[in-house]
Amino acid sequence: MPATTGTTITGGDLKLIANKAVANIGEILLAANAFALGVESTGMSEGDSTQVFVAGSAPDAKAFNAKDNNYMTDNGGEHAWVPLTLSQHMKLTFRIPPQKFEKLTPDSMAALYKPYVSKVASKIIKDTFAKVTATAFKSSINAGPVKDFNKTIVSNAETALAKLVGQGSDRNLILNMDYYDALRDSLTGIYATPTNNEVLRNGTIPGLSGFANIIRTSAIESATGNGQLIGLATNMSGVALSVAAVKQIPQFDGEVEVAVEEHTKIPLTFSVDYDKDTRSYVATVEALYGIAVIDEKGILRLTSGAAA
Repeated sequence: MPATTGTTITGGDLKLIANKAVANIGEILLAANAFALGVESTGMSEGDSTQVFVAGSAPDAKAFNAKDNNYMTDNGGEHAWVPLTLSQHMKLTFRIPPQKFEKLTPDSMAALYKPYVSKVASKIIKDTFAKVTATAFKSSINAGPVKDFNKTIVSNAETALAKLVGQGSDRNLILNMDYYDALRDSLTGIYATPTNNEVLRNGTIPGLSGFANIIRTSAIESATGNGQLIGLATNMSGVALSVAAVKQIPQFDGEVEVAVEEHTKIPLTFSVDYDKDTRSYVATVEALYGIAVIDEKGILRLTSGAAA
């Protein structure tokens, strides 16, 4: 990789490097799809405001009336564009000595970036799950001990969520690693073909017990006692999350690129610059985001406990 200055620090390879660096964080960020998620690929600044679409409930259907309930009549509903302030700006930077930077290829530079990218992605998800508290979301069910967790309990959770938010919405279940593993083990062998069993080895179980997807996450820690959060069922209206690319200050003369994670479309901002004081290269990955609780009925908490 050429050791030049200005906008060609990486020889024009930063876009390729960034795309390679975000290629393996899909599983970390996938849980974001279970919330009301907004993304902004154009650069924004900390404190800026954006909007996230949140799908809410609809009123009962009414008979058509040419005068009082025609096609121009707004029958209402709780769908809304919710304003969010981008109040959280997270970044990680690492230095690369010139003699090492000159020997880097796009693949090796991406490999250097990947652990930093994973940490930034994990921070976004952990901060989002930090909003899921018993105070904010009062509805919960006892998921029992991890050794007994199975499809029946998943079905009970889906029914409880449907009673909260109604039927017809896109519902997802997110589980910590232990409960997801227990569920996956209990399901192995129920599908007709090996191809479908292969799905169970990955981080998502599709189309089970009324949930569009069951997703595992490391953002919910292992339970060490009763009453701890081990998962949540959501119809996407409980929490809103917006993630934006970071707008660079005018004085910055390094190289900047935005890479979008494939499954969530969440943008991360990459930059490389040369520090004249230390005579080394500095590489940064960062994210700008805002999170807000929207609807307390939109999330059903699953907690650990004795046999239900």
